[in-house]
Amino acid sequence: MSVLFVNELGGSYRLDGDRCIGEFEVTAEMLGADASVRPSILATEADMVAGALANRASKPRIPLTVDLTVHRMEAIGVGTVGMVGRLLKVGRRTTVAEVLFVPRGGERPLALSHATFMPSPNPGDEQPFVGDRDAGRARLTRPFPEQLGIRVLTPGTTEIDRVPYTMQPTGTIQGGAIAAVAEVAAETAAGAAVTDIDVRYLAAVRVGPARATADVLGAGRVRVEVRDRGNDDRLASLVLARVAATR
Repeated sequence: MSVLFVNELGGSYRLDGDRCIGEFEVTAEMLGADASVRPSILATEADMVAGALANRASKPRIPLTVDLTVHRMEAIGVGTVGMVGRLLKVGRRTTVAEVLFVPRGGERPLALSHATFMPSPNPGDEQPFVGDRDAGRARLTRPFPEQLGIRVLTPGTTEIDRVPYTMQPTGTIQGGAIAAVAEVAAETAAGAAVTDIDVRYLAAVRVGPARATADVLGAGRVRVEVRDRGNDDRLASLVLARVAATR
C-alpha cells in the first residue's frame, strides 16, 4: 500500500463520547514563512478529526468534505498541539463539526476550524468504520509543499498531481492537498504567509493535475480557484485566504 501524506503528518485521535480528542507534532517542515504551522496542515488535521465524527454519523458511506475553514488566533510553532473536535449538527444530508487547536495540556485557543460533510452519493464509496487513529510521529523530510510535489508555475499559479501519495480512498485528491496548493498560490501571489483559509469544495479532482490560480483582492485577502486541468478545467474548489501584513 502506498504511503499517504496524511500519514506522514503523524498525529493521533480518539473518539470520546460526542467529542474527538487528538494531538499532533508540529515540525520545522510544517512551518510557513511566518514560522507558524501552515493553515493547510491545520486544515488537514482538522479534516481528519472532524471526519472521524462525521464518519460515525454517515457510516458506512464515506463522508465527503463540503467546506473547511481555519482561523488562527496565535502563531503555532514547533511542538505538540492538542485538538478537540465536536459535532455541531447531525442531519440526513450534512454534518457540521468544530475543531479547536490548543496547547498540549492547555485550553487556550490557538486556532479554530469548522467543517461540513455530506455522505457520498456513490454507493461504492463505503468503508468499515474506524473510530480511533494513531499515525505516530511526523515523518516529513522536506518542507510540506515540496513533500506534496507542489509546483509554482508563476507567482500565484501552482499545480499538484493526482498520485497515490495525495489521494483519498475515493481516488480523488485529498482535501488537505487541495488546501495546500491553494495556500501556496495565495502566498506567492501576495508575497506573504497565509494565516487563515476558507475552502469550498465544489467538485472532486478526478484526473488532475489540480491547478490553483490566485487573485489578490486587497485588505489581506486572496481569492484562489482550483481547477481539474485534466477534466475540462472543471472548477473544483474556491478558496479565500488571509495573508499576513507585509512591511
